[in-house]
Amino acid sequence: MIQSSTIGEALNRSGSWCPWNEDYNQHRPHSSLGNLTPQEFAMKSRLETKAA
Repeated sequence: MIQSSTIGEALNRSGSWCPWNEDYNQHRPHSSLGNLTPQEFAMKSRLETKAA
């Protein structure tokens, strides 16, 4: 069985993982997050926590 960390390291070395991962985690809206990007969702969560 191949461990996911091994796959991630291999993809990271090839250079093809990082741009996809950055786009997916910072720029692409997710329906499960109310159509916000993960970065926007995290910021909104932090602001709501501070306001409470």
